[in-house]
Amino acid sequence: MDKYIIITTTFDNKEEANKIIEILLENRLVSCCQLSNIMEK
Repeated sequence: MDKYIIITTTFDNKEEANKIIEILLENRLVSCCQLSNIMEK
């Protein structure tokens, strides 16, 4: 049986998030990533 996990986290800025995503993908630690903006009030 395959197991899947979803991880949700936040970063201070988009550049930092993109660096982490690149590392995770290059090292095949994740199969995909998705960025979303969190709107401030």
